[in-house]
Amino acid sequence: MREILPLSGSDSKHCLHRAVGDAQRQRPFRSNVPGRLMSADPGTASLLPFSVSAQKDNGSVDHPKGARTMRLHYHPASTCSRRVLMTAHDLEIELDLVPVDLFKGEQNAPEFLQLNPNHRVPVLEHDGWVLWESCAIMQYLADLVPGQTLYPGEPRGRADVNRWLFWCGQSFMPGIGILNWENSIKSLAGMGAPDPVEVARAEQGVTEAANILEAHLGHRQWICDSGLSLADLAIAAPLADQHRAKFPVTHLPNLQRWFMQVQALDAWKQTAAQAL
Repeated sequence: MREILPLSGSDSKHCLHRAVGDAQRQRPFRSNVPGRLMSADPGTASLLPFSVSAQKDNGSVDHPKGARTMRLHYHPASTCSRRVLMTAHDLEIELDLVPVDLFKGEQNAPEFLQLNPNHRVPVLEHDGWVLWESCAIMQYLADLVPGQTLYPGEPRGRADVNRWLFWCGQSFMPGIGILNWENSIKSLAGMGAPDPVEVARAEQGVTEAANILEAHLGHRQWICDSGLSLADLAIAAPLADQHRAKFPVTHLPNLQRWFMQVQALDAWKQTAAQAL
Protein backbone atom coordinates (compact mmCIF):
# COMPACT_ATOMS: atom_id res chain seq x y z
CA MET A 1 0.00 0.00 0.00
CA ARG A 2 1.29 3.46 -0.89
CA GLU A 3 0.46 6.56 1.08
CA ILE A 4 0.63 10.30 0.53
CA LEU A 5 3.30 11.85 2.70
CA PRO A 6 2.65 15.60 2.92
CA LEU A 7 5.60 17.89 3.56
CA SER A 8 3.45 20.89 4.24
CA GLY A 9 0.97 22.11 6.82
CA SER A 10 -0.99 24.14 4.24
CA ASP A 11 -3.43 23.08 1.53
CA SER A 12 -0.62 22.87 -1.00
CA LYS A 13 0.53 19.74 -2.82
CA HIS A 14 3.73 19.28 -0.81
CA CYS A 15 3.37 15.51 -0.92
CA LEU A 16 5.64 12.52 -1.30
CA HIS A 17 4.31 9.12 -2.39
CA ARG A 18 6.39 6.53 -0.59
CA ALA A 19 5.72 3.14 0.98
CA VAL A 20 4.96 3.52 4.67
CA GLY A 21 7.82 2.39 6.87
CA ASP A 22 7.89 1.62 10.56
CA ALA A 23 6.69 4.64 12.49
CA GLN A 24 9.00 5.57 15.33
CA ARG A 25 8.49 8.69 17.40
CA GLN A 26 11.48 10.81 18.39
CA ARG A 27 11.47 12.14 21.94
CA PRO A 28 13.39 15.36 22.58
CA PHE A 29 15.83 15.89 25.39
CA ARG A 30 17.39 19.02 26.72
CA SER A 31 21.01 19.71 26.07
CA ASN A 32 23.34 20.96 28.77
CA VAL A 33 23.52 24.32 27.01
CA PRO A 34 21.16 26.75 28.80
CA GLY A 35 18.23 27.83 26.68
CA ARG A 36 18.91 25.34 23.90
CA LEU A 37 17.32 22.12 22.79
CA MET A 38 18.43 19.01 20.96
CA SER A 39 16.41 16.22 19.44
CA ALA A 40 17.01 12.68 20.61
CA ASP A 41 17.82 11.49 17.10
CA PRO A 42 21.51 12.16 16.37
CA GLY A 43 20.78 12.08 12.66
CA THR A 44 18.39 15.01 12.97
CA ALA A 45 19.82 16.76 16.01
CA SER A 46 18.61 20.32 16.44
CA LEU A 47 20.28 22.94 18.57
CA LEU A 48 18.16 26.05 18.57
CA PRO A 49 18.51 29.16 20.75
CA PHE A 50 14.82 29.52 21.62
CA SER A 51 14.80 30.85 25.14
CA VAL A 52 13.20 34.05 26.46
CA SER A 53 9.71 34.77 25.24
CA ALA A 54 7.92 37.59 27.00
CA GLN A 55 8.67 40.81 28.82
CA LYS A 56 6.73 42.05 31.82
CA ASP A 57 5.64 45.67 32.28
CA ASN A 58 8.41 46.19 34.83
CA GLY A 59 11.05 45.19 32.30
CA SER A 60 11.75 41.74 33.74
CA VAL A 61 11.62 38.77 31.41
CA ASP A 62 9.43 35.71 31.80
CA HIS A 63 8.01 32.92 29.67
CA PRO A 64 4.36 32.75 28.65
CA LYS A 65 2.43 30.29 30.78
CA GLY A 66 3.51 26.79 29.90
CA ALA A 67 6.14 27.91 27.38
CA ARG A 68 8.53 25.22 28.58
CA THR A 69 5.92 22.58 27.75
CA MET A 70 5.56 23.69 24.12
CA ARG A 71 6.41 20.97 21.61
CA LEU A 72 6.61 21.35 17.87
CA HIS A 73 6.33 18.23 15.73
CA TYR A 74 8.12 19.14 12.51
CA HIS A 75 10.34 18.10 9.62
CA PRO A 76 13.42 20.19 8.74
CA ALA A 77 12.60 20.11 5.00
CA SER A 78 9.03 21.28 5.52
CA THR A 79 8.61 24.92 4.55
CA CYS A 80 5.50 25.16 6.71
CA SER A 81 7.51 23.92 9.67
CA ARG A 82 10.15 26.52 8.87
CA ARG A 83 7.76 29.45 8.95
CA VAL A 84 6.76 28.40 12.48
CA LEU A 85 10.40 27.98 13.52
CA MET A 86 11.22 31.44 12.19
CA THR A 87 8.33 32.91 14.14
CA ALA A 88 9.42 31.23 17.36
CA HIS A 89 13.00 32.33 16.82
CA ASP A 90 12.02 35.96 16.24
CA LEU A 91 9.75 35.92 19.30
CA GLU A 92 12.41 34.11 21.37
CA ILE A 93 9.96 31.36 22.31
CA GLU A 94 11.44 28.09 23.50
CA LEU A 95 10.19 24.97 21.74
CA ASP A 96 10.90 21.29 22.26
CA LEU A 97 11.46 20.05 18.73
CA VAL A 98 10.09 16.61 17.88
CA PRO A 99 11.22 15.40 14.41
CA VAL A 100 8.64 13.52 12.34
CA ASP A 101 10.31 11.39 9.67
CA LEU A 102 8.04 11.84 6.68
CA PHE A 103 10.12 9.52 4.54
CA LYS A 104 9.43 6.68 6.99
CA GLY A 105 5.75 7.53 7.16
CA GLU A 106 5.74 8.59 10.82
CA GLN A 107 2.96 11.11 10.05
CA ASN A 108 0.73 8.13 9.25
CA ALA A 109 1.26 6.47 12.63
CA PRO A 110 -1.86 6.22 14.84
CA GLU A 111 -0.26 8.27 17.62
CA PHE A 112 0.54 11.11 15.20
CA LEU A 113 -2.94 11.02 13.69
CA GLN A 114 -4.31 11.63 17.18
CA LEU A 115 -2.46 14.97 16.99
CA ASN A 116 -3.28 15.80 13.37
CA PRO A 117 -5.67 13.67 11.31
CA ASN A 118 -4.42 15.49 8.19
CA HIS A 119 -1.10 13.56 8.26
CA ARG A 120 0.83 16.83 8.19
CA VAL A 121 3.48 18.82 10.01
CA PRO A 122 3.86 21.11 11.85
CA VAL A 123 1.82 20.40 14.95
CA LEU A 124 2.11 22.35 18.21
CA GLU A 125 1.39 20.89 21.64
CA HIS A 126 1.01 23.34 24.52
CA ASP A 127 -0.06 22.19 27.98
CA GLY A 128 -1.99 19.29 26.47
CA TRP A 129 -3.68 21.45 23.83
CA VAL A 130 -2.97 20.67 20.18
CA LEU A 131 -2.88 23.09 17.25
CA TRP A 132 -2.17 22.29 13.60
CA GLU A 133 -1.91 24.49 10.47
CA SER A 134 1.27 26.53 10.29
CA CYS A 135 -0.24 30.01 10.03
CA ALA A 136 -2.57 29.35 12.95
CA ILE A 137 0.45 28.26 15.00
CA MET A 138 2.32 31.43 14.00
CA GLN A 139 -0.59 33.60 15.08
CA TYR A 140 -0.93 31.74 18.38
CA LEU A 141 2.77 32.10 19.21
CA ALA A 142 2.69 35.81 18.45
CA ASP A 143 -0.34 36.33 20.67
CA LEU A 144 1.58 34.80 23.59
CA VAL A 145 4.17 37.59 23.54
CA PRO A 146 3.08 41.04 24.75
CA GLY A 147 4.52 43.88 22.74
CA GLN A 148 5.60 41.80 19.73
CA THR A 149 5.37 43.47 16.32
CA LEU A 150 5.10 40.49 13.94
CA TYR A 151 1.33 40.36 14.36
CA PRO A 152 -0.14 43.82 15.09
CA GLY A 153 -2.88 44.16 17.66
CA GLU A 154 -4.43 47.16 15.93
CA PRO A 155 -7.40 45.92 13.85
CA ARG A 156 -6.35 47.22 10.43
CA GLY A 157 -2.74 46.22 10.85
CA ARG A 158 -3.79 42.72 11.92
CA ALA A 159 -6.29 42.46 9.06
CA ASP A 160 -3.52 43.39 6.62
CA VAL A 161 -1.30 40.57 7.91
CA ASN A 162 -4.25 38.15 7.85
CA ARG A 163 -5.03 39.17 4.27
CA TRP A 164 -1.58 38.11 3.10
CA LEU A 165 -1.57 34.92 5.16
CA PHE A 166 -4.85 33.90 3.50
CA TRP A 167 -3.48 34.95 0.10
CA CYS A 168 -0.44 32.78 0.69
CA GLY A 169 -2.55 29.71 1.38
CA GLN A 170 -5.16 30.27 -1.33
CA SER A 171 -3.25 31.91 -4.20
CA PHE A 172 0.48 31.30 -3.79
CA MET A 173 0.97 27.89 -2.20
CA PRO A 174 -1.15 25.67 -4.49
CA GLY A 175 1.09 26.26 -7.51
CA ILE A 176 4.23 26.33 -5.38
CA GLY A 177 3.32 22.94 -3.96
CA ILE A 178 2.75 21.41 -7.39
CA LEU A 179 6.06 22.69 -8.76
CA ASN A 180 7.89 21.49 -5.68
CA TRP A 181 6.33 18.07 -6.17
CA GLU A 182 6.87 17.80 -9.92
CA ASN A 183 10.33 19.41 -10.21
CA SER A 184 11.94 18.34 -6.96
CA ILE A 185 10.26 15.74 -4.77
CA LYS A 186 9.36 13.27 -7.54
CA SER A 187 13.00 12.93 -8.57
CA LEU A 188 14.12 12.55 -4.96
CA ALA A 189 11.55 9.80 -4.53
CA GLY A 190 12.47 8.09 -7.80
CA MET A 191 8.98 8.59 -9.18
CA GLY A 192 9.77 9.63 -12.71
CA ALA A 193 9.83 12.83 -14.73
CA PRO A 194 7.71 15.92 -14.12
CA ASP A 195 4.24 15.97 -15.64
CA PRO A 196 4.38 18.82 -18.22
CA VAL A 197 0.66 19.50 -17.98
CA GLU A 198 0.82 19.87 -14.20
CA VAL A 199 3.97 21.98 -14.45
CA ALA A 200 2.39 24.36 -16.98
CA ARG A 201 -0.75 24.73 -14.89
CA ALA A 202 1.24 25.43 -11.74
CA GLU A 203 3.59 27.86 -13.46
CA GLN A 204 0.61 29.90 -14.63
CA GLY A 205 -0.80 30.08 -11.12
CA VAL A 206 2.52 30.98 -9.50
CA THR A 207 3.26 33.59 -12.16
CA GLU A 208 -0.08 35.31 -11.59
CA ALA A 209 0.36 35.32 -7.82
CA ALA A 210 4.03 36.34 -7.93
CA ASN A 211 3.25 39.26 -10.24
CA ILE A 212 0.76 40.55 -7.67
CA LEU A 213 3.40 40.35 -4.95
CA GLU A 214 6.00 41.93 -7.25
CA ALA A 215 3.80 44.96 -7.89
CA HIS A 216 2.87 45.24 -4.22
CA LEU A 217 6.53 45.30 -3.17
CA GLY A 218 7.41 48.04 -5.66
CA HIS A 219 7.40 50.74 -2.99
CA ARG A 220 7.51 48.69 0.19
CA GLN A 221 10.34 47.25 2.25
CA TRP A 222 8.13 44.55 3.74
CA ILE A 223 4.80 43.10 2.70
CA CYS A 224 2.76 44.95 5.31
CA ASP A 225 3.03 48.61 6.25
CA SER A 226 3.54 47.67 9.91
CA GLY A 227 7.01 46.29 9.08
CA LEU A 228 8.36 42.75 9.24
CA SER A 229 5.40 40.51 9.97
CA LEU A 230 4.11 36.97 9.95
CA ALA A 231 3.19 37.54 6.31
CA ASP A 232 6.84 37.93 5.32
CA LEU A 233 7.87 34.77 7.17
CA ALA A 234 4.98 32.71 5.79
CA ILE A 235 5.41 33.73 2.15
CA ALA A 236 9.22 33.63 2.14
CA ALA A 237 9.54 30.12 3.61
CA PRO A 238 8.68 28.16 0.43
CA LEU A 239 10.98 30.35 -1.68
CA ALA A 240 13.94 28.48 -0.22
CA ASP A 241 13.10 25.94 -2.98
CA GLN A 242 12.80 28.49 -5.80
CA HIS A 243 15.81 27.20 -7.79
CA ARG A 244 15.48 23.47 -7.13
CA ALA A 245 11.75 23.47 -7.84
CA LYS A 246 12.04 25.97 -10.71
CA PHE A 247 9.58 28.57 -9.47
CA PRO A 248 9.00 31.29 -12.12
CA VAL A 249 9.96 34.09 -9.73
CA THR A 250 13.73 34.53 -10.02
CA HIS A 251 13.41 37.33 -12.60
CA LEU A 252 11.21 39.55 -10.40
CA PRO A 253 13.43 42.31 -8.93
CA ASN A 254 11.16 43.56 -6.15
CA LEU A 255 10.31 40.07 -4.95
CA GLN A 256 13.96 39.01 -4.98
CA ARG A 257 15.07 42.18 -3.18
CA TRP A 258 12.50 41.51 -0.47
CA PHE A 259 13.44 37.83 -0.28
CA MET A 260 17.11 38.75 0.22
CA GLN A 261 16.04 40.88 3.18
CA VAL A 262 14.28 37.91 4.71
CA GLN A 263 17.31 35.70 4.06
CA ALA A 264 19.47 38.20 5.95
CA LEU A 265 17.38 37.74 9.10
CA ASP A 266 18.86 35.69 11.90
CA ALA A 267 15.54 33.83 12.07
CA TRP A 268 16.09 32.64 8.49
CA LYS A 269 19.72 31.65 8.98
CA GLN A 270 19.10 29.71 12.19
CA THR A 271 16.19 27.70 10.76
CA ALA A 272 17.77 26.45 7.55
CA ALA A 273 17.54 22.65 7.30
CA GLN A 274 21.30 22.27 7.65
CA ALA A 275 21.26 24.42 10.79
CA LEU A 276 18.69 22.25 12.59
